[in-house]
Amino acid sequence: MSLVKLENIEKTYETAGNYIRVLKNISLSIEKGDFTSLMGQSGSGKTTLMNIIGMLDSPTSGKYYLDGKDISKENDNSLSNLRNRFVGFIFQSFYLIPYSSVLENVLLPIYYSGKDLKQHTELAKNLLGQLGLYDKRNNKPNQLSGGQQQRVAIARALINEPEIILADEPTGQLDSETARDIMEYLTKLNQSGKTILLVTHDHATASYAKKIIKIADGEIVT
Repeated sequence: MSLVKLENIEKTYETAGNYIRVLKNISLSIEKGDFTSLMGQSGSGKTTLMNIIGMLDSPTSGKYYLDGKDISKENDNSLSNLRNRFVGFIFQSFYLIPYSSVLENVLLPIYYSGKDLKQHTELAKNLLGQLGLYDKRNNKPNQLSGGQQQRVAIARALINEPEIILADEPTGQLDSETARDIMEYLTKLNQSGKTILLVTHDHATASYAKKIIKIADGEIVT
């Protein structure tokens, strides 16, 4: 059974009375333990597709099966609960809260989940240790380099022990050496069993994945 299975997904937006078809008949599967790259240029539809897989957006039509369950018509509360349980997000812009400490940023998903804070505080410290940031746990994000901020974002993505990591251009704001370090860490996560979907326009970044899916003009191309 696939972790993620999309069947004939369509996404249409209405703007000023005009209908824009952003995704066209998308069907794909992501298996547990996969490291998949979704590759396409700006405007190709890859971010919209990632948002649907991450339950930040809903398809106009089609079926979405998550761990075997059809979630295509779930309401916002249900999708929010599923997202918190199944998905960890890593974004190009980090999205760290500037007035909170590194440790508090990592624990952010726990504050919204109702899970045991003390237990997950220890997990957060362990994750920061693995990422070489334990001594920065009380720092604010603006006291860190870009690469360190992205490592905090990775720890935050892992704190809920999600089934799949969605990484949207995770190296887009990093220099080449730091980008390589981040991608090597994601590779190690995958080797430990974590499922990863990487969204990128960059061939070098995509090459870390085991499988590459190319999207152009809202359609999967070979």
